Parts: sequence; structure tokens; C-alpha cells
Amino acid sequence: MLATATRETREEIGLDLATTATVVARLDDIAALRSSAGLIITPFVFALHGEDPTFEPNEEVAEVLWADVAPLMRGERATRLAYRFGKFDVDLPAYDVDGRIVWGLTYQVLEPLLVRVKALIL
Repeated sequence: MLATATRETREEIGLDLATTATVVARLDDIAALRSSAGLIITPFVFALHGEDPTFEPNEEVAEVLWADVAPLMRGERATRLAYRFGKFDVDLPAYDVDGRIVWGLTYQVLEPLLVRVKALIL
């Protein structure tokens, strides 16, 4: 899974984690709720070396966001997203990162990461 995460990061956003970062944690697996194939996501956390990286997203990636995690951990960026799921209207947790709403699977990966980081620093 680690090799897959490293390869996909390089292919999708042009960031070579093998040469620019060190893996520091593996988070719990997350089931992709909208996947009929039973897709399981295995998130890894990396510490980057040096300056902020440059990204070269491929055609699969609409945008890459670089965000300060401190306001996310303090709840300053917490918001809700109204979403239509089939016949149902649902109110989903999300983050507002400079006007961009981060929700869904990305939120599901970030939330447990932020909880763990917060527990380490308190």
C-alpha cells in the first residue's frame, strides 16, 4: 500500500515522496462510501523535507490545496455542506479552506489525522 500511495502521489500531483519526504504514520483504512467495488483507502502521512513543494497535477486532479493545519485543528475552518445523496438531503461535515470546501473522502482522511496530531501536541 505504501508503494501504491507513493506512486499515485507522483503520478497525480507530480510530488516524488520517495525523494522529498519520510513516511511518519499509516492511518486507519477508510471505506469509500460511494464505491460499489468496496474500495478501501489506506492513508499514509509523510513529513516533507525542505521548502514547500511545487505540484504538477495531471488530468485527474482539478486542484491541489496547501493548507495550514493549525486553524483546522482549532475548528476555525469547520463548516457543513448540504449534499443530495440519492433521495436524501444530508448535512456533511467539511472544512472551508480559503473558500474551497474540503469534504467527503478527503475530510474522512483529514479528520482522524488532525485528531491524532492534536492529541500529540496537547
